[in-house]
Amino acid sequence: MAGDDDFVIRPEHSEWDRENIQEELERGLMIKCQIPIKVWDDEKIKSYFGTIESIELHNRCIMLHVPFDLERLKFKDIVSVQVGY
Repeated sequence: MAGDDDFVIRPEHSEWDRENIQEELERGLMIKCQIPIKVWDDEKIKSYFGTIESIELHNRCIMLHVPFDLERLKFKDIVSVQVGY
């Protein structure tokens, strides 16, 4: 686990990776269950756990309902999404 002073370079995704993330986001939106999403933010990886409320293609982001809040996560910052089967 990275310490507070450690930083992470923004991960680069292949086309296949981006398509896989998009498919997982769409599946998460359809089944409306809580899922873990990791994003790159301010040179660190942050983890969120919530329900996808919407995918905003024109803004290139998702709206994720987390406990007591709604987070806007940009597509370009999403590192991984894991939707259960």
